Amino acid sequence: MHPTNSPCYHTDSFLDQKRLLGKRATSGLSSCLTLSRVHVQVAVRKTNLAPVRNPTRVLPARFILSDIVERQVADGNGYSIFEPTVALEINGKNVFQSLGIEGARITVVMHFRKAAIKETGRMIDDLAESKKGEYNYPLLGTGFGFRLERNDHTLKVFVIVDRTGPTQGVSWPQRNYVGTIAVDEWVQAVVSLSTDLNRIFGRLNPEILNDPLVQRQEAAISQLGEWLRIRKPT
Repeated sequence: MHPTNSPCYHTDSFLDQKRLLGKRATSGLSSCLTLSRVHVQVAVRKTNLAPVRNPTRVLPARFILSDIVERQVADGNGYSIFEPTVALEINGKNVFQSLGIEGARITVVMHFRKAAIKETGRMIDDLAESKKGEYNYPLLGTGFGFRLERNDHTLKVFVIVDRTGPTQGVSWPQRNYVGTIAVDEWVQAVVSLSTDLNRIFGRLNPEILNDPLVQRQEAAISQLGEWLRIRKPT
């Protein structure tokens, strides 16, 4: 089923508190929620979330969140049950549209963030050790992901489709090249996604931001941000 283009998004999907990638439990039909389309570090339009202050330039690579269900975020277990649709834009183009969809639905996004921070830190460490490298970013809870092939400070980005999760009717296996970006542009996209997720939880469930797990991720994100600030032009 493809993501809805309706201005309202209805869902009856819940996750059991102990489940990450297992079966999803269902409950009653939710109230109509505004479909939030969040462009990371870009002023938000048509969303019930507060606009990003001081919007910066449009990034060459950026993650996009949509189908945001606020009661998932506000839940006490919101870290694990928040499952928006996640897409990636490269140079203004949604890379998932080549597959006939708008993004990876029901992505366990905070667990994706944790893994993305770790993999991006490994990428930065590799820069001093080797000219080439390969990095994987599975969109947890789905059959989609990204594979990045590095040649020095340049990344070729591929969208991966496999059988590890739902693929929304897209055939698998697939490995589609979707664009080339610089390492620092990818790092900025990961940092910006983290910042935007913090803003969402800060409004709807700020207690989660005090969790030691999240605070450790914030420390790692700060290191990525510092690398962006001090790195020499390539």
